[in-house]
Amino acid sequence: MLALGGSAMLAITRRGPATAIILLWLGVTVIGLGVMVMWLDPALIFKALGKDPTLTGRTDIWAAVLRQSAKQPMTG
Repeated sequence: MLALGGSAMLAITRRGPATAIILLWLGVTVIGLGVMVMWLDPALIFKALGKDPTLTGRTDIWAAVLRQSAKQPMTG
């Protein structure tokens, strides 16, 4: 997907310097917005992908594992 998008951007930038500058500005803006959303609200990304931010309940399992391993630290 990334290679296909990169190839399309290269083909579009060959139309002229103004098109290349606009495309570069648009790409930086979109990437910046994506990073900002991931930084401020990563749960929104998980929700958009249809995933659970708690990794489908595995955090409960790890809490139980840590409690059990604390009883016998050497052997778990």
